[in-house]
Amino acid sequence: MFQWTDQSMDWYEQAALHCDFHRRVACLAQPYLEGCDTIADLGCGLGYLSMELSSFCRRMICVDVSTPALGRLAENCLRRNITNLETLEADWTLWQPHPLPDAVVLSYCNGLGRNLPVLSRLAGKVILSIMPASNEENDSYDLNRYLPQRARYRGRENHKTVVPVLQALGVPYQETPFSLPFGQWLRDEEEVKTFLEYYFDFHPTASQLEEYLASHKAENGYYLPNVKHGYVVAVKVQDLPPRLLKGAMDDVESL
Repeated sequence: MFQWTDQSMDWYEQAALHCDFHRRVACLAQPYLEGCDTIADLGCGLGYLSMELSSFCRRMICVDVSTPALGRLAENCLRRNITNLETLEADWTLWQPHPLPDAVVLSYCNGLGRNLPVLSRLAGKVILSIMPASNEENDSYDLNRYLPQRARYRGRENHKTVVPVLQALGVPYQETPFSLPFGQWLRDEEEVKTFLEYYFDFHPTASQLEEYLASHKAENGYYLPNVKHGYVVAVKVQDLPPRLLKGAMDDVESL
């Protein structure tokens, strides 16, 4: 299971603050959340999407198991004067809210293809998932020439694997594709090396590092390009088959 550290939180925030990824994803999600008074972001992490979605609802609930991530989110809400967002430290698969939020959102968080019965008991109206298009088209950070075979995200839920599950279950869904930049800004050579080692276990040779740094020099540091190709997928709870609401997914192959 992914765990937030001070370093990974700092990197994520640095990337988020230099682009409008979360705002644009929230805008794509908004049409599916019309009429939703309360929204819960499950596995919210640092909550950058949650903060954007909070402007579309009366109450935003952010659920995660990470104390440090929720603490950082609370600090950012104070800084941005967001007053309708609350944090809850919990495993969302065990959460039993009352009353139910109108919508639950998962962003790059497994669930739609694996835990639909659980999600159906957490949402009053809408289940919405933001997910990568696939785990195979991985051109992130311009690393393919150095790491052509990357399996880091092999177990991550994605559109290519989830849609067949929904179709096999007879679950109607709506979707909106996106391709949005979410690159990484880093201060110096040492931080670039640490980032590559931390996320990709990549230890470049001196010549590789020199070539890579030269290609990604930016003002006041380095910029590593990255584009997230993904989908916003929405399911209405009222459209879920009755057998699924009883927890019957045994006839669908596990992802």
